[in-house]
Amino acid sequence: MPAVTVTSQTALRKIIQREWAAEFFSENYRLQDIKHWKLENIGSGIIGGSIRTFAYNNGNGAKLTGNTNYQSKIEYQGFWAPRQFLNPFPQTEVNKAIIVQNPGY
Repeated sequence: MPAVTVTSQTALRKIIQREWAAEFFSENYRLQDIKHWKLENIGSGIIGGSIRTFAYNNGNGAKLTGNTNYQSKIEYQGFWAPRQFLNPFPQTEVNKAIIVQNPGY
């Protein structure tokens, strides 16, 4: 990466978040990183929001040319709630009466 000369806190955070996204891409840590930053669009595309798919109406799939019988439809609707910023404690630990379960779980 080129040297960073930005002094704005907001701009610097965006640079760091982009670097972490590239770093954690295949390390199975990206979800924890997103939760750490509490990104503003977490519920509308990063994790939550609608996931769309491309489907052919005739059920036969794509033709080589002249594809007109298709649609873009919602495959499933993702969900994000503020309680999901915290992970639940295992019930066996809560049963020991030393800790209290995080709210919402």
